[in-house]
Amino acid sequence: MARTLRTLAAFLAVLALPACQQLPESREAAAGRPIRSSAKLMQSAAAGGSALALGSPYGAAIVTDLVIGRDRPENLTGVDLANFEAIRPELARLFSATFRETLHREGYVRAALSEGSGADVVTIQPAAMRIAPGYNVGGVEGVATTELEIAVAVRDAGGRFLGWYAVQYSGGVRSAQPVSRNDVLRRAFADAGEQVAKAIARAR
Repeated sequence: MARTLRTLAAFLAVLALPACQQLPESREAAAGRPIRSSAKLMQSAAAGGSALALGSPYGAAIVTDLVIGRDRPENLTGVDLANFEAIRPELARLFSATFRETLHREGYVRAALSEGSGADVVTIQPAAMRIAPGYNVGGVEGVATTELEIAVAVRDAGGRFLGWYAVQYSGGVRSAQPVSRNDVLRRAFADAGEQVAKAIARAR
């Protein structure tokens, strides 16, 4: 927890702890695909946090791509680390695509824009604080859980900080066959975009 709080403080430069909120499994899991996941809100809803704003979607928002910092993911060395570096931009895009889609579907925003415009809209900036990739454990056990911690900052059109969320994501691929860590991460980041968006949308 101390490490998480230190990392959050660092992200606030570019971007009160209640009880965690456990979310249902992702749509992918519900459809029988090989991933089971959930998200826990670690930070009270702060963005748009006045009583009048609660429950009201933003008319539109610029939702930036996920920022994956230069910190080394946990338990990755050698070839695994080099492979991660090669797909870092892809992981950011996978997360961001489902994150934007889900923010819109869940009613957090009426329109999610991928880049700047002349509109007077808020900016939503997700950033990865911690990445702990799953790994193959073999047999019926499949692949161990991937854990991500994501900070989401919200700013108004003038750049004024409105608030932030911290969400802990956990997702496990179920497969009796070998699965590369890169494939595990691809599935996890795409699924995490959905789960993290649900967490902040339901907390608003």
